[in-house]
Amino acid sequence: MTRRASATGLLALALVVGVATTSCSKHSRPKAAPATTTTAKPPPTTVPAPVHFTITETTTDGSDPPSDDVVAKVNEALDRYVATAIVAPLSSGQPVADLSPAFTAAAVAQIGADADLRATVLDEGMPPASREISASRATAVLEGVNDPGGTAIVGARIGLTIHAAGPGLDVDIARDGELVFVPDGDAWKINVVHLQTQRNSR
Repeated sequence: MTRRASATGLLALALVVGVATTSCSKHSRPKAAPATTTTAKPPPTTVPAPVHFTITETTTDGSDPPSDDVVAKVNEALDRYVATAIVAPLSSGQPVADLSPAFTAAAVAQIGADADLRATVLDEGMPPASREISASRATAVLEGVNDPGGTAIVGARIGLTIHAAGPGLDVDIARDGELVFVPDGDAWKINVVHLQTQRNSR
């Protein structure tokens, strides 16, 4: 009886120890941390504010000065030029597909045929300016004249300085000279360009 009881007790003890060991081994295993994924945030993009020209003076060559309506339309045309030929390609980094909103058909043909003129008038071929496009100077003096046929035209002597910045770009672009506007339908558009353009990287 004593031997059987001892054997039975040892067996029971072994079972208890085995269960306890197994139980301890289950609870001692560390749980794997849940997998996490990190999505890189794109760099912030700033939507450029529209650039507006200020007409500082209106003169004439002796003919009738441009009316208030003409001055307003030429001012709109100046703003449209900056939006089409400067801000749009700086923002996208892509060439300008359509110049007709700002230029006459004759001017579009000249710009398309002359690479130097295109580089003077447009801001293409640079990395996108996703951080900043701003104007520290955008002024114009308007002069009303009549062409030999008696058609009223307006010359705009402009001073324009644009700062453009992005991950691969930080440049000041200055333009000085004259743009000649003519009526084209209900709008006024650039027909002749006499500009000097300087680009200086910071």
